[in-house]
Amino acid sequence: MTISQIDYVTSLPPSGCLLGSALDLPHSAQAGASYRLDVAGWALGRHAPVVSVEIYAGRLKLLQASVHGQRPDIAELHPELRWAPQSGFRAAVSLLGFPGPFEFRVVAVGSDGQRSALGSIKGRRAALPSACEGGSLPLPLLVTTLGRSGSTWLMRLCLTIPEPAVRTPAVFLSGNLWQYSAIPDAPDLAIRMTYCDR
Repeated sequence: MTISQIDYVTSLPPSGCLLGSALDLPHSAQAGASYRLDVAGWALGRHAPVVSVEIYAGRLKLLQASVHGQRPDIAELHPELRWAPQSGFRAAVSLLGFPGPFEFRVVAVGSDGQRSALGSIKGRRAALPSACEGGSLPLPLLVTTLGRSGSTWLMRLCLTIPEPAVRTPAVFLSGNLWQYSAIPDAPDLAIRMTYCDR
């Protein structure tokens, strides 16, 4: 099932602090099966190393990724620059917070703070499925609480709600995640607490 579709990826010619750069991922016309978009490439500073890349949606900075990935191909092209071997970057962007169509700008940040546009990514994502549209999605319930504060009673109460309103409620107790489930063939409101290794 295709969830995301990349319409085009543009790598801009180097300018400002950049001697060279490229977006290796994603590719134009790439289809994805998740709401996650991997962005990867390289950025080589002209007079100093590029320390990070920033990804923007409009004026909103989504994330900042370090530039330190190994790029032997770039080191071979520019042996005179000692920072060329560590000019790669990789980041993952969640598409969940965006409407169907999206557009991201990728900006390189030099060690002196100078910023240079590296490229842009334009695409679209599928709408999230909805239980109201005839689907059957689990609706998780997560309660954060301290021990001995009534959380067991609350989980017992939640387990009495008919399906599919609540499926397998969970609770954080003192930083640990416990999952509650009904015990089959047991008296009403008997529950089992299972420790979930996060």
